[in-house]
Formats: sequence, C-alpha cells, structure tokens
Amino acid sequence: MVRSNRKPPQTHDKDPKASFSTVLLTSGVLIALVTGAFNFFNNRENNVKLLELERQKQALQINADRSKRLYDAHLKLIEVQLQPLYTAADLRNAVVGESIDVASLMAASTQRIENVRTEFMKIRPLLDDPFQKRIDDLVEKEDRLESEAFSLARTRDAPTPTTTAKLLELVSLRQEMEQTVIEVIAKQMLALRQL
Repeated sequence: MVRSNRKPPQTHDKDPKASFSTVLLTSGVLIALVTGAFNFFNNRENNVKLLELERQKQALQINADRSKRLYDAHLKLIEVQLQPLYTAADLRNAVVGESIDVASLMAASTQRIENVRTEFMKIRPLLDDPFQKRIDDLVEKEDRLESEAFSLARTRDAPTPTTTAKLLELVSLRQEMEQTVIEVIAKQMLALRQL
C-alpha cells in the first residue's frame, strides 16, 4: 500500500469562531423576520381596533349633537305649549257669541301650529323613520282638514254647524299634532340615550 502525503479532506474547513458567528447572524435574521411578521399582524389588528374606536367615537358625537338639537327643539315647543291656547271649547263659545271671534281663534291656532311645524321641519332629519312618518301623517291630515275647513268658512258669512264642526276638528287635530311632536321628540331623545 502506498501512502500518500495527502491529508484526508476535512468536513469543517472553516474556523469554529467564524461558524459560530454565522449561526448567530442567521439566527438574528430569522428572529428579526419572525418579530417583523408578528409586529405586522399585531399592528394590523391594532389599526382595525382603532378604526372601530374612531367610528364609535363619531357615532357617539353624532348622537350627542342630535340629542342637543332635539332637546333645544323640545324646549322651544314647551314654550309654545305654555302660550295661551284657544281650545275647542273656546271655539264653541265664540260661535255662540261669547268671548272671542272665530277669526282670531283660527289665527292664533294657525300661528301656533306654524311654530310647531317650523320646529318639526328643523328636527325632522334627526328623527328615526317611524317617528317622522307618524308626524308626517298628522301634517298631511292637518293640511287636508285645514283646506276643507277654510274653504267652508270662506263661503259663508256666519258659521254653520258643518263649518263649526270642521273648525273644531281642526283645532283638536292641531292640539294632537302639537302634543305628538313633543312626545316624539322625547321618545327619540330616550332612544338616543339607550344607544
């Protein structure tokens, strides 16, 4: 057998210190990648939570603004309600010749309902659909009845029982409408508080 002067191949040609630093650097890169991925997903989750928080904050601010505007309208309507009102009984008395005349009674009733309708139109967009519909139905009914009552009143010099009945119905409906608008505002404010 012939022996050669060749050295057997070494499996580790590198310096052990260099090999250790390579392992450390590779481990550091892997750890940085894992940490980066974890941070990416964690930041993404936090961003989703922050967006949801911002939406809730905006919704709360919108509801607070709605509540304030509804409350202001409620106070104005309470002031309207505190003004002297000619009732259906006043209308009957006016027809039989007592205390006031029908024209001033209807003028006062019309002015009062116009104040209520003006406030309602300001806050209408702030109300939920069922509340809007309830008042809209009353407004439509009041418009129709007012038209009928005033056309009857214009055709005659002295009020007839039919005219009186229509005017009584109109005053009564206006009172109901006024009360319903105030009630609807209160219910809407309560619904907003429960959100």
